[in-house]
Amino acid sequence: MYVNGASIMARRVCIEVNEQTPASNIVSAIQVALHQQGVDSSLFSRGTVPPECRTVLNYSVMLAPVDDGDSKNNDFWSSVDINILQDDVVMATAHYEANEYKSHSIASHMLIAMIRAVVEPVQHEAGAY
Repeated sequence: MYVNGASIMARRVCIEVNEQTPASNIVSAIQVALHQQGVDSSLFSRGTVPPECRTVLNYSVMLAPVDDGDSKNNDFWSSVDINILQDDVVMATAHYEANEYKSHSIASHMLIAMIRAVVEPVQHEAGAY
């Protein structure tokens, strides 16, 4: 995993849903990771994020097959990219590459670490959105 840029502080993050990404479970995993950080999130289609939403997260995911004994989950996140924007400026990026670690559990833990590295909760700032 690598991170470029400093973590940003936000009370709420607007997630720009990437309809080109085949991993539907990535959005809920991002929301859980943000919630664990104490940050609220809302989902928006690309191009529909309201202007008052200062902090936007967008992402991309590549999938690869894995045989972990669960026929329902035979793809894992081979790579994940996250971008955090504030006021339309990219403030931080994070990237995870699975390499030989073909595990749903490791990918989930890495996603949580990525979110922690790029987003911190705002404790007492009025109007942070």
